[in-house]
Amino acid sequence: MPGPSPREELFHNPQFDSGAFASSMEKKEAPRTFGIIFTPRSGSSWLTDVLSQTRLLGKPQEWFNPNFVPNITRAVNAKDLDSYLKMLRRKHKPGGFFSFEVTIYQMLRVFGSERNFLARFPETTPLFYLTREDMVLQAISLSKAVRTSVFHSPNASDDEIDKADTEFSYDAAEIKRWLDHVFDQEKKCEAFFSAAGLHPHRMSYEQVTADGAEATVRRFLRVLKPEKATELVIPDLEPKHRKIASSRNGDYATRFREEHPEKIAEIEAFRADLPALDT
Repeated sequence: MPGPSPREELFHNPQFDSGAFASSMEKKEAPRTFGIIFTPRSGSSWLTDVLSQTRLLGKPQEWFNPNFVPNITRAVNAKDLDSYLKMLRRKHKPGGFFSFEVTIYQMLRVFGSERNFLARFPETTPLFYLTREDMVLQAISLSKAVRTSVFHSPNASDDEIDKADTEFSYDAAEIKRWLDHVFDQEKKCEAFFSAAGLHPHRMSYEQVTADGAEATVRRFLRVLKPEKATELVIPDLEPKHRKIASSRNGDYATRFREEHPEKIAEIEAFRADLPALDT
């Protein structure tokens, strides 16, 4: 008899409690859902922080990150994908929303296909799409984070951030590898949207960080119109994440563009006819 598939293994939970599950199922699930599809190093952690602080828009975390799913499965008392979703919708619903962030790679790994994802989150589910306008800087940020293990400012001291920046040297091959990694995700996302007839609300790292927490939250409120939105004191939002890139990132990006104009032209050609960012 064949064992569980790699996808099923993500939800393996020998501690599953059927009685507790039945009790949890008696609770009401979140009446509304929205999702954020993102590419790596596009400000998704900052966005999660800001939106979660409102207590009106759920907790848009990476619930479908394969690295996190096994632990969350045990924490919410689930045993497979559908029971996992049922528990998340009941146990994580601030403001009456179940919300999530997911990359296209995570989606395919956890759901198995875009079709299976859409079966759980049909086209009526509001989707936001977060990318980065400067894909070279995005690739450099990803390369730096992976090499130095400094991913987010709340989890690192100033000394650790400075040390990581000092030790991060230029490596064109590595930058190109991560650039291809990000570019492939953008292409897969656009193919997914096109095939499914989806029209996500598009935003960028540059856009939301320039606008700041208040304007970014208002962007979501305009689309989602949650109850009690008028009670939110937006200026009190204080994002825990701060920018950790330095001038070194920009210098490396300039050098890479000069050395690889053909790659930059390929990216620009692909993006030329894509829908514009929402205003």
